[in-house]
Amino acid sequence: MKPSRDAWVAQMAGARALAKFLDVAREARVEVVIVKGAVTAFLLYDDVAERPVVDVDARIRPRDRVTLREAAKKRGFRVLEDGGPYDKLALALGDVVVDVECHVGAPGMTQLRTEHLLASAVDVVHPLGFHVPVPHVSLHALVLAINCFKDKLGLATAWALEDARRVVHANGFSIDTFVARAREARASSLVVLVAEHLGGDVWDEVRRRVLADARPSYLVAYRWLAGRSREGAAFRALTRIASDAPIAWPRALVTAAAFEWTSRS
Repeated sequence: MKPSRDAWVAQMAGARALAKFLDVAREARVEVVIVKGAVTAFLLYDDVAERPVVDVDARIRPRDRVTLREAAKKRGFRVLEDGGPYDKLALALGDVVVDVECHVGAPGMTQLRTEHLLASAVDVVHPLGFHVPVPHVSLHALVLAINCFKDKLGLATAWALEDARRVVHANGFSIDTFVARAREARASSLVVLVAEHLGGDVWDEVRRRVLADARPSYLVAYRWLAGRSREGAAFRALTRIASDAPIAWPRALVTAAAFEWTSRS
């Protein structure tokens, strides 16, 4: 990926918004972790401008959304979105949007919770000198995989897929830890499909290890529908019941239906 001046400018604007957002969260005593491009750009790439970024992605506990919203408003952030089927809080500072989500991927897609991310959080130093809480690299890899799957893999952005390819080669990544976390999250079927799409030695090994825990019927259905239409309603519904825990399926489908309804309103 060729670095560009526009990407570098976007990263610097995002970094300034990120620093202020973290100050707000600390003042409000809200625990937060930052995921995806705002941190993968400097953790996984030699030049932050290699990794385009369009927003800052944060994760918090659902109970903290209102507290964080009010604190951010007092510090000059505009509220673009609040609540809805996904309990999402979208804040804007200038031209930068901070997407604050209370779930990992779509609700019910896996059993991975924001609490798990917060419990694993470590501080890393941003190139501009401030500290940023991020999930442990092996857990962050699972977050990136889930987000690529949520975006239907073949329709995911090139940089989201590149992040997922690179993160498994980052310092501190452990296949053992990743596989254990994927099993705990009841996400083995999802991980098999992501690993097949990404390829490479590490993802191939991940696939080999979790394949026995995956649902064969789900893998067959996903591959069949994906080969026909990733935009179709049936495929979208299928992606929402990716969890290997059937108890999660009703909530996942209800939330997906509510999201579809509000998107059309």
